[in-house]
Parts: sequence; C-alpha cells; structure tokens
Amino acid sequence: MLILIYSKEIAMIINRNSELEKNMYAKLSQVDELIGSNDVYALGLRLNALSSLCKALREDSAVKALTEALDKVIESGVIDSLDKNSLKHFMIGNAFYTASDFTGDDKYKSEAIKLAAGFKDFARNEAGYFKDADDKKCLCKAYSYEPFYMAYETKDGGKEQYNDIIGQYNAMNDELFADTKYSSDTTAKVKVLSVYAASLIDTMEVIDQMIYEIYRKMQDYFKASVKAVLETGRDYDDFDDFDEESELMFAYAVLKGCRMKALHTEKYEGIVLGVCDKVMSGEIFTDDDTDKNVVSKAALVYSETVRNREYQDYGRGKGGALWS
Repeated sequence: MLILIYSKEIAMIINRNSELEKNMYAKLSQVDELIGSNDVYALGLRLNALSSLCKALREDSAVKALTEALDKVIESGVIDSLDKNSLKHFMIGNAFYTASDFTGDDKYKSEAIKLAAGFKDFARNEAGYFKDADDKKCLCKAYSYEPFYMAYETKDGGKEQYNDIIGQYNAMNDELFADTKYSSDTTAKVKVLSVYAASLIDTMEVIDQMIYEIYRKMQDYFKASVKAVLETGRDYDDFDDFDEESELMFAYAVLKGCRMKALHTEKYEGIVLGVCDKVMSGEIFTDDDTDKNVVSKAALVYSETVRNREYQDYGRGKGGALWS
C-alpha cells in the first residue's frame, strides 16, 4: 500500500494550472523510450523534473507520476546496464530520495544508497574532482552528480564527505570558471553556466543548514554564474537569443535562487518572468514535436513558478536540509 507522507503547506503554492499539469504529467510519464534507448542524461533530467514537482506541489498526482516512473526504472534493470564510469548515471539518485521521503517506502532509499556507493572509488582527474568517462571537463558536469552526492551525505553518509563535495566545486571552479565566463562562444557558455547554476542551487537545497561556510561558498559561485550569464547582454528583452534549453535552465536556477534567498527576488525574479509566462502558456506540453529535454526543463521551471518565493520554510524536519 502506498502511504503518502507530506504536509499540506498551502502557503507554498501559487498560480496553479490544472489543465497544464494534466498535459505536463502526460508528457513526463513517457519514460519507456528513455529507458529503452539508455538515454541516461534525458532520463535523469526527467526524473529530476518529476522530483521537483513532488516537492513543489506535494500532492498525490505528482507522487504517483514519480513513483511510477521510478518503478519502471527499477523493473527494467537499466541501472545495472549503465556505465558506472559515467557521471550521468548518478543523475537519477535524488529522485529515489524524493520518492522515499514522500512514500516512506524503503525500496527507493535503498536504490539511492546503492547508487551512492559508486562515489567512494570514482576516478578523479589531476585537479581532484571526479573524472568523467569521456575525459572531458565542463562545469556543467557538476549537475550530474554534486546534488545527489550532497543529498546522500546529508541523509545517509554522516556528512563525512561534505569537505570533498565543496572541494570538488572549488577545484572545478578554479580550473574552469574563468575560461567559461570569458569564452567567445556566447551560446555555449550560457548553456554551461545555466546548468552549473542549477547544479549549485540544487546542491545548496540539500545541504545541512548548520554548515554555513560551505553553503555560503556555493552561494558565491552561484551568484557569480548567474551574473556571468547576464553579463553576456541577456536581460528582460533578450531571452529570445538563448536556445530554449538554456533559457529554461537559467530561469529554473534564478527562480529557485530567489526562493532560497540566495538571490534578491526584487532584483532577479523579473528577469525570468517572461520564461515563466512561456511555460505557463502550456504549449510546450501539448506540442508533439517538443524536445524531450525541453519538456523536462519546462517542468522544472513550472515547479518553481508555482512556489511562493516570498515564503520561506525554516523547518528542521527536512532530512537535515534548510530548504523544503
């Protein structure tokens, strides 16, 4: 029997759109093709979107959509077939934790812990952060593993590797941020910095609230990433210059940053409200030709659009994390 264990925090939710949500779930539930094609990044992104919706909406339909998708992942055996040397295979981890938190079913927590065991002996590059299977270095790769690494350490790792997590961010930032920020390829750097900002804010969300020094360091990196995107000349009227995935990921990171008070809402929220309007129009979730990753990233934006950024949950009963 599925037991849903979540609170009805009505103050957290604003501007719901029931018809859009119906269409959104119909799109997001299409995970069979992602599993069958072993598209690990797309699958991880899809599960992250469903996880984010659970935390935002806190209702049966969101939990059902997430658990059904995860059950398909488990039953397919796809996890065992993933390349364990690829950072992307960690992307599905946080969704297991969310399902466990909302249902109380230990099978999801067990899957998360089993997946996190791969962190222990994962290969590292000469700079000290995890080395991906393709040997390529990119700030964007933090999104594949750092949020889950932090969630595991907060919930089940005893916070023993907190220093390693921030150490990897430090090394990655020192080696790659300046080159990315000052790259002449504006489209590429906006894409990378948007994903990096999302990685940072997602990691900050699951850190223990008492470890302020680490949180503040990640906040500095997050704010620098957001500002670097805006310094490319993108602002209120220029988001059409972004590719669709970048504008969605950037909007998600900014909205979440505002909600978590990592950014000043009054200064930054208005910059991305046009992207929110685009998502809230619903066309992304009804167009048959919409790219699978655009659907997932639009769902991430929706999950933050409907959360009240003037509301702050300082509750301690959140798995050791500051943010709900």
